[in-house]
Amino acid sequence: MEKNNRVSIWVGNFDNKENFKNYFQEHYDDEGDVFSEFMKDFEIDYIDNQFLEKHYLDNTSFQDLIEPMSYSESFKHKIDSQNLTDINTIICAYDYEYLEVIENNGSLKFLGTFTYEKS
Repeated sequence: MEKNNRVSIWVGNFDNKENFKNYFQEHYDDEGDVFSEFMKDFEIDYIDNQFLEKHYLDNTSFQDLIEPMSYSESFKHKIDSQNLTDINTIICAYDYEYLEVIENNGSLKFLGTFTYEKS
């Protein structure tokens, strides 16, 4: 659901960058509605792709993944990253509040929705 100054965050692990890209590739059904594997897995009806920021890095830490994300200085300290190991992917959906329908799909885990400030 759209909500100003909120960012919903997922982290996970993909076998390779190609699988990562394919997972977020948008498709259209017969009615012209957009969907992706990500949207289907987390039961998201619609998310504006221009507010979705994704990052993939091999052999890295949570801090390396979150650092280049927009506005991360305003929310990264709110995330408990102690148990976030073996991840190579982060997804931030800005001005979107995921209502935690599904917490984990195997490849991705929903961390939560946090308040952020635009700099």
